Amino acid sequence: MFRFPGDDHLYWVSVHGPNSGELDLTHAIDRDHLAQARRTKEPGWEEARAQVLLMPGPVREAVLAWALRPGRPG
Repeated sequence: MFRFPGDDHLYWVSVHGPNSGELDLTHAIDRDHLAQARRTKEPGWEEARAQVLLMPGPVREAVLAWALRPGRPG
């Protein structure tokens, strides 16, 4: 969350592998994610590319272990 006088900006971070696909709308969580995005994203929004992402070592290890686990789709 970034706050400026009169404005709040909430940024959502997603981790995707190089071969990640689109949302799988057969999964309830993906349908919920899409519905939330349609409610909250302003017209003209752009996909941002992270240049630097800082996180504590244990969090980084957990994220990488999940994202790079064997058998993960994508």
